[in-house]
Amino acid sequence: MNSENSTPPTPRARACGWRQKAIATTAALITALLFLPATVPAQNAWTGFGVTDNWSDTGNWQFGVVPDSTMSVLFDYGSIWPGVANAVVDNIVDQNFTIGGFLYQTISTNVYHTTLIDAPQSLTISNSGGDAIFVGTAVSVGSGQNVYSRIVGSGTLAVTNTSGVIRVMQFGDNTDHRATLDLSGLSNFVADVGQVLISTTTTANEQYMMGTLTLAQTNFLRVAPDTTKPGILVGSMNNASTGKRGTQQILLGPDNTIQADTISIGGTKMDGAIQFRSGLTAGAKVTLRGSAGGSDPVKVLAVADHRAAPGSYLAGGTSA
Repeated sequence: MNSENSTPPTPRARACGWRQKAIATTAALITALLFLPATVPAQNAWTGFGVTDNWSDTGNWQFGVVPDSTMSVLFDYGSIWPGVANAVVDNIVDQNFTIGGFLYQTISTNVYHTTLIDAPQSLTISNSGGDAIFVGTAVSVGSGQNVYSRIVGSGTLAVTNTSGVIRVMQFGDNTDHRATLDLSGLSNFVADVGQVLISTTTTANEQYMMGTLTLAQTNFLRVAPDTTKPGILVGSMNNASTGKRGTQQILLGPDNTIQADTISIGGTKMDGAIQFRSGLTAGAKVTLRGSAGGSDPVKVLAVADHRAAPGSYLAGGTSA
């Protein structure tokens, strides 16, 4: 083509191009989803193509419908999913929603997404098994490729999946590449799940994992009763890899109630910490109980038990 006779596409033409890509991708994914097992929620990705930033705007969703309990919400980092600068709200839970899962895979060296839930609205994640919340790309990344998910507002994030997992982890090369779920700007977090796993793996070749879960202002976190494995596990690399990097973290908010039969901080080959986040007043508190609550005690509170793995306390033998 003669460059002298070519003209750049107009903004409308570019917009149409984006939408054509989105339509083609949507059609391909819907076809693929026909072959998914019934227990796996369909992944309805945020596109941001709507007239507003509201979740109720069908134009913002890859399937052209708002998400429901049969779908996981996906914030991806692909070229057709626009993002914004750090800490800028670009998606708003403008009414009560119940979804099947929340998956966040946006690499924050490129763009961010920040979700706003203001009272009286709530976002409920309800399903059976699998990842209730997953923050990370699930593939190895390089230097500085962090995955940072932020949820803010005066409303409530609720997770009701007593056999599901809240999982925050990113692996890659021997450089910083942390996955973070940041709820510090959210008023209320309520979770009833099977496990909370921060930077844990049993998969071969996954190493140098980094992850942080920062809790909300007021938190109630309960995990399913079980003394054979950690209900809350902060750091564990139960595979043949040896590369570790940094400290894996759960950062507490001002008011925290945690009910878990077993809590392990720093499991197999990894360093971990549960601590209050910086900047809190002297009145910050945490209450630890067993899964049954009330007077039920925590059965195992282990620090630096390097035989604590996601599925047992028997990685390499009996726990010390």
